[in-house]
Amino acid sequence: LQTFYSLSKFPTWARVGLGLNYMRYKNKTISYWTPEQFLSIGPRSEVSTPIWGELKFLGALNLHYLREEWLVWGKGFLALAGLEWGSRENTLAKVSLSHMESKQKLSTWKSISVDASLQHSW
Repeated sequence: LQTFYSLSKFPTWARVGLGLNYMRYKNKTISYWTPEQFLSIGPRSEVSTPIWGELKFLGALNLHYLREEWLVWGKGFLALAGLEWGSRENTLAKVSLSHMESKQKLSTWKSISVDASLQHSW
């Protein structure tokens, strides 16, 4: 669940808001993270601005407090930077790099990923 307030000034747009994620697993799975309960809440922000022609810069920063099962609260962030080319009405290509890090007590989880997508509307 996320709610945002838009700070747009066409063609650049930015929005800030609050996000809430809740997951619950009924069955434990061996070798896969399946907490009985997981809660994450925190501020979210996103921005998109043209660079050249149909090429746009994308950015996001999400901060969060998290709680797994009944353990102490932890904290973390997700930072994303990427490029988008095209339009949502026709063909849209995206590539992005994201870094996520969370800490809870003495445990730290880190993830760095590259994502790419191509969307075409008929």
